[in-house]
Amino acid sequence: MTIKAVLFDAAGVLTAPFSVELVGHALHAGADPDVLMNVLYPIFAHAGDGASAGNRLERGEITLEDFFGSLGPDDQRHVRMVIDPASPTFFGDSWAPGSEMQAFVHEVADAGLSTALVSNIVTEWIPVWERVIPLDLPFDARVYSCMIGARKPEPAIYQHALDALGVAAEEALFLDDFEAMVDGARDLGMEAVHVADPATAIAEARSVLG
Repeated sequence: MTIKAVLFDAAGVLTAPFSVELVGHALHAGADPDVLMNVLYPIFAHAGDGASAGNRLERGEITLEDFFGSLGPDDQRHVRMVIDPASPTFFGDSWAPGSEMQAFVHEVADAGLSTALVSNIVTEWIPVWERVIPLDLPFDARVYSCMIGARKPEPAIYQHALDALGVAAEEALFLDDFEAMVDGARDLGMEAVHVADPATAIAEARSVLG
């Protein structure tokens, strides 16, 4: 079936690598990268969805402050240093856009394909997303987990984006830097590309698009 739409993840696809940015800020702030990995990786990278505070945070059911309150004092101290927008060492303050992939969004739109941004995101981070991924990028839809109450890799968030674009799963290509999210898209019937290196992923996407 002909591909009619391309859906892009945000962090780590349209931006500088997410994990690298977090670790860099942790080291700069004096936070323990191992604590960040143990607390945050299960939220942002793993498959599955549930009642954990991290999952509820990305679905917009609790605030970032509520999430901090779910952590032990030591974990909370380290995590706040890096992911709290009020922190002087908040990772988002110096986060860089991914210029190569953002240029590809323009290429896709100029080719007449529909586009969407599909992101697991914390409500309090939306201003950062909209700085690093400018609002003038040609997306026909922006789908944020915290605004629709569903998060990748669950089918509902992909389906929300597909419905917004008016395409079937088999007519869409999805790009993400986490394997679990790529697998979720494929399980729904979408074509998908894992983004480990932007240039390689763009070449693969172009091949799929013909």
